[in-house]
Amino acid sequence: MEHCQVDHKALMLFNIYMERIKIMKKILICAAALIFIVSNVFAADFTPPQLRFSAPGRVYYGFTGDALRIDVTVTGTEASGLFLIYTKDKAAQIKNVQNGYLGWHLMNQVDTCVYMSPLTNFTVGANTITWDGKENCGGKATGLGLLPSGEYNYYLWGFDNVHPKIKAVTTAIYPRYARPMQFLENDDAGLPDPTPTIYGHNGGSALMYKWTMGGDAENAALLETISISTSDAIGCAGFYHVFDPANSMIFYYGWMLLTDGYQGYSKFDWIPNGLAVKYPDWGSDINIKIDNNTVICSQAGLVTDGTYMYGAAWKGGAVKSNNFMVVDFDGQIVEEVNMSAENERRGVLAGSGVDLKAKYMQTRGDRIFVSNTYDIVTFLGGCYRGAVNYTKYAESGDIDDFYIWGNGNGDLVGDVNFETTAVVPWSCDGLPQMWGLGVDSNYFMQHTVSAQGTVSFYAYGPDGLGLGAFSYAGEILGAKHSNVILDNGSSYDGIYSDNITPLVTGESNQGARFCAQDSFKGIITNKSVSVDENAPVAFSVAQNMPNPFNPTTTISFTLPEAGMVSVDVYNVAGQKVDTIINEHMNTGSHSVVWDASGFSAGIYFYSVKSNNFTKTMKMTLVK
Repeated sequence: MEHCQVDHKALMLFNIYMERIKIMKKILICAAALIFIVSNVFAADFTPPQLRFSAPGRVYYGFTGDALRIDVTVTGTEASGLFLIYTKDKAAQIKNVQNGYLGWHLMNQVDTCVYMSPLTNFTVGANTITWDGKENCGGKATGLGLLPSGEYNYYLWGFDNVHPKIKAVTTAIYPRYARPMQFLENDDAGLPDPTPTIYGHNGGSALMYKWTMGGDAENAALLETISISTSDAIGCAGFYHVFDPANSMIFYYGWMLLTDGYQGYSKFDWIPNGLAVKYPDWGSDINIKIDNNTVICSQAGLVTDGTYMYGAAWKGGAVKSNNFMVVDFDGQIVEEVNMSAENERRGVLAGSGVDLKAKYMQTRGDRIFVSNTYDIVTFLGGCYRGAVNYTKYAESGDIDDFYIWGNGNGDLVGDVNFETTAVVPWSCDGLPQMWGLGVDSNYFMQHTVSAQGTVSFYAYGPDGLGLGAFSYAGEILGAKHSNVILDNGSSYDGIYSDNITPLVTGESNQGARFCAQDSFKGIITNKSVSVDENAPVAFSVAQNMPNPFNPTTTISFTLPEAGMVSVDVYNVAGQKVDTIINEHMNTGSHSVVWDASGFSAGIYFYSVKSNNFTKTMKMTLVK
């Protein structure tokens, strides 16, 4: 038998080679793991913290002058905010009342503030609000005595001014003063969308975008855009568009033709990442002749409440006018309300030569909020903001039902012209400039104001009372333009603002940033409340417990009134995947259990709907 001779040198080289292969495998495995970790750190879905106020829906108080204490629970994040008390069911008695500083705050058929606390810090967990029963609405109310015994609405309002804003939307969008962001809060069925869409204009007036909330803000590929051909983007094309409430693949677009002084609206199909397709015969009857004398290319607002679209037709020149336009989805003018005539009749801006016009607009409930800015060339507008109710006016036919509130000086909020010698209720000659407008479900309104130092936004109460000037955490000097509020009960509720002046050196100045915000409404009453009557008067939905869960979780909610209740579950694509209950329930607290044994792990949304109330929350199934 022959023996095999071993080449020891070759064997040694072979062993060294194999060891190097093992080392390279380990390096590749580590590199792959590192890539996975980094991708999960820097490619995370947007999941913002939610600020939530929870307090009794009904509080008894004897109006004796003793201290009233209200327990408030805060979840999600700490905040700074206000405790306010308003009249209740007294709106009919408050007609065309002008008060506030220098009388430049008009209120009409709206309950009004009788007490406002100093700015208060709310910590996560248990908090206590104390009130002595006296009237003092930020020092602006008449008299500081004990309020008459009765029933009042009370509010909690606040936002996170402790933590830096969070990047929410890709830097591939360009929100600016003339390109405000807006939200599609409901789906095509009219229900609150668990993953709402933010939309607006991107760069030029004929380039628009959509962004579904919850995606990775670092992934610009998630941005959906569309353009309008130059032949359809007529003249001074509007920077405002709205989507059809029953079909979000159709949108309506405002434009102005400077040469002939026409303004109109057009209808288009939304073609994702393509060219919009125009409906050629739609809207031929709503091309509005403005005039040939100083037609203003200033993108008058266009919004919808799901029933009508609302815009404005206004002009400068020797004769200034401002018509509030109401247009239906068939392309017909329903009504034109002459806001200039109404302003003059009510003496809102008597002698000023300027008036409230609907430039920046927002709908919420039955109200349409308007805000406008000063135009040095035409002297139209000014630092003025307000709210109107077209639905009530259309039902009654009485123009007195149109206006809700208007505020020129803002009660020393949102203005720089508050001297007693002032002859007009604002000064917007360069500062401040009011742009982005946002409103929450309790009618708290806020807007950005540029050139006002580190002020991020000014806020107003449900009656238009100026609440104050507020700043986001770490705010610095610089421009602030867009400021919108999402409030449909989803896990993305909060304030969304631009990033024109980045807080971090070298950070992109594009995109949108998130800040947590919330408000709460309850009742203070002198009426005895029995045990049976002590059921919560406010509709509320609690976070499911446990969360995350596997495979069952409990969803709890309270109902202010009896009625049909449905609890539905949606996936992240917004598709309904299960109905937990759909039945009649009585007033009070209820709980239902969802068994997700047959569903895959992931993020889901549950929506509780009863009568006119709806709330959507996020939950996580793990397996």
